[in-house]
Amino acid sequence: MKIFDKKTALIFLPAVFLFYIDRWLKHLSLKYFLDRDLSLVGDFFKFSFAENVGIAFSLPINQTFLIFLIGIILVGLIFYSRTLFLKKDFLNLSFVFLIIAGALSNLYDRIIFGFVIDYLDLSYFTVFNLADVMIFCGVMLLVFFEFGRGKRSPADAGGSIPGGR
Repeated sequence: MKIFDKKTALIFLPAVFLFYIDRWLKHLSLKYFLDRDLSLVGDFFKFSFAENVGIAFSLPINQTFLIFLIGIILVGLIFYSRTLFLKKDFLNLSFVFLIIAGALSNLYDRIIFGFVIDYLDLSYFTVFNLADVMIFCGVMLLVFFEFGRGKRSPADAGGSIPGGR
């Protein structure tokens, strides 16, 4: 069995593309928007620069512990992606790739800069980046498609219910 075929490339490349778009936007934010904002939708949605030393919503956490935790989660996701690949579950594998790519981009920031570069500013709510969106969407889609299926009863599968008519 080939490890990298056309189907795998089709689900792997979008995550890689979004990873590079996020890295480029972080570069723009760091280089050109340290002291100014670019209005995307009035004062409600702006492109800017923000340092996030915490986790989601800038919740504070020890950086060393966080890098260790992210590393452990990434290793688990890599093993899980292998399982999905062997089961030929390419849909869920694409969601895991999104999570991994987003996590790697933010992990890179933490290691190189000591913080995550956020650049999408929703006024009165939060500042985030494309990597955060990739992680969030990947997790939500994975939960919905992988874990949201639930166990189907025999009646749902078209079979008969034991003891039933």
